[in-house]
Amino acid sequence: MSEKTLGELIRQYRKESNLTQKELAKKLNKAESTVRMWELNKNAPSLETLRDISASLDIPLGELMLQAGYIDEFHEMAKENFKKNRSIPTFGETIKQARSEFDNKADYITLDDLSKKTNIPKSTLKEIENDVNIYLNNEQISLLSNALDVNYSYLFLLKHSGDFINRLGLLPKSIVNEVSSLTFSEYFKTFHVSYFGESGGEDTAKDFYKRITSVKQVDDLFRSFTMSSNSFDFDTIYNLGVIASKLNNRTLSKNDIQKIINKISEMTDEFEYQD
Repeated sequence: MSEKTLGELIRQYRKESNLTQKELAKKLNKAESTVRMWELNKNAPSLETLRDISASLDIPLGELMLQAGYIDEFHEMAKENFKKNRSIPTFGETIKQARSEFDNKADYITLDDLSKKTNIPKSTLKEIENDVNIYLNNEQISLLSNALDVNYSYLFLLKHSGDFINRLGLLPKSIVNEVSSLTFSEYFKTFHVSYFGESGGEDTAKDFYKRITSVKQVDDLFRSFTMSSNSFDFDTIYNLGVIASKLNNRTLSKNDIQKIINKISEMTDEFEYQD
């Protein structure tokens, strides 16, 4: 929260907007003397008027509310905003928000500054913020994390989870099951050529086969957990998804998958739970 008083805050933003007290009063349908009293901290605007001041001077409403003493109303507004903003932002939106959404404009991180801190060209950063799918290696994501003070894991998952989810929806379940029941040799002879034609070489076939079988592993793993008689919460399923996404085409037998499930089930008795 700003160390300035409410009156000082209004005066600062009014001057930055190149408005006189009279001009601001006109925009707010108030008397010039009323604005003068606000800035002298002799009077405080109503909550409704604070909303108008926020819109007219581009001051964060929350900061005005806190300075004016509308503490309970601020917390209620924060709760409502949280409910409205539960959708997950894109990677580009997150970079832009972390760079520019500050109450104090002096804290903004320009694209030029971000480019210097990360060695990512400014033009590339612009494309990223516009949701162009730009390849970034893990070191670059780490540099963005440090420069923007955002958790690395959050940025990494935002960047890569879309690809992972798209892979899971690659083909209908019936085809995934059929391919996964075959050895690679059987798949290549009976399925791949008929599906892709003669243009599908063996290297392409191997890559596609690995992708499909890894989808089957992840699908079986999720199904086993979510259909289990044990009560698993969201965090458990989330952690499972992270583990599964790191298999990176390594093949686990059904027996090994079941061992993982059994081990996690055993470990749940050792956890500390909150009521």
